[in-house]
Amino acid sequence: MPFRRTIHYKLSLTVAGCAILVAALSSFVLYQYNYRQEIQDSQQEIKSLMATVEKNAAVAAFSGNRQIAVDVVSSLTLSPIVRYAKISGYNQLSAESGVKADDQAYKLALMEPLDETSIAGFLSLESNSSVMDQRAKKRSIDAAVSLFVLSLLIALIVYITVFLMLSRPLTQLSRRLRAITPASDDRLPEPENKQNDELAQLTVHINFLLNMVDEVVKDERTLRAQVSELEQQFRGIFESASVGIALLNHSGSLILANPAFAKLIGDDIYRQALLNGHWIDQLFTHPYRFWNKIYASLERGQPCADDLHTINDWLHVIIAANCDEQGQPRFQCLIYDISDRKKHEEQMRRRA
Repeated sequence: MPFRRTIHYKLSLTVAGCAILVAALSSFVLYQYNYRQEIQDSQQEIKSLMATVEKNAAVAAFSGNRQIAVDVVSSLTLSPIVRYAKISGYNQLSAESGVKADDQAYKLALMEPLDETSIAGFLSLESNSSVMDQRAKKRSIDAAVSLFVLSLLIALIVYITVFLMLSRPLTQLSRRLRAITPASDDRLPEPENKQNDELAQLTVHINFLLNMVDEVVKDERTLRAQVSELEQQFRGIFESASVGIALLNHSGSLILANPAFAKLIGDDIYRQALLNGHWIDQLFTHPYRFWNKIYASLERGQPCADDLHTINDWLHVIIAANCDEQGQPRFQCLIYDISDRKKHEEQMRRRA
């Protein structure tokens, strides 16, 4: 067999490719992290330098001593990450060192030595971003290269260990298993020697699992067909119900309604509800009673019912509150006509 067709060759390519990819990604992540960390360290170093010379700079700014101020700014610019430094204070004191280049600026208020609530002047610095960037890149690259080499060495050790523990029959079994389509009649062939060794046991167990997967998929397909049938039945019940059923959002607008609901509230009001969501004020003579039931259902967590008078007749309304997946309240509204019952009750009251 040609070397390129052997498991050894393919495994070598796989492990080498994975090792290079993992090492490259890890090195890139480490480089980015170290780079940002080095920049932050440099910025912190600048702040530390400012804190170190703060007292001397404050004395120079308060006393107007130019010599002290020049010494302070000169010592600051000795640091390679400081491009420009300046002290301004009393007596029109202004001492600066370095070259100003509109780089990242830092400014520190200098308090009077005898009165720390009063400002004697300011210490201004500009960082040398190019030096900070070069230093951060160098240190980050060194760390990334070290991690890359270490990752390759670990990958080589892992590859040798895994390769020594694998066998040709197990690799062939893995390839055959990968080629099997779930829920198909394909199964792994039994080993040719038909001995009850580890490979034969593994083959039997895998085929057993494939049979279980086949049964689960068949059961799922049957369940989906049943659910689809139930959905059609529920849809038929919803559409043909004589009771008006609707789903409302938190503002009372219609989300879903069956034909009976549209018939009970009237075609004109139903069309208006579909267009702009307004139908409660147009339907009920006392809309606040409908809203009271909505709020009561939401507060109590249970359905609330009432007989409400509309512009034409009477409706018995049942409101049940719940919440959607986003936690927004929704309301199930059931209505049916009780005009005849109300007329009968009115007649009975008049007779009494």
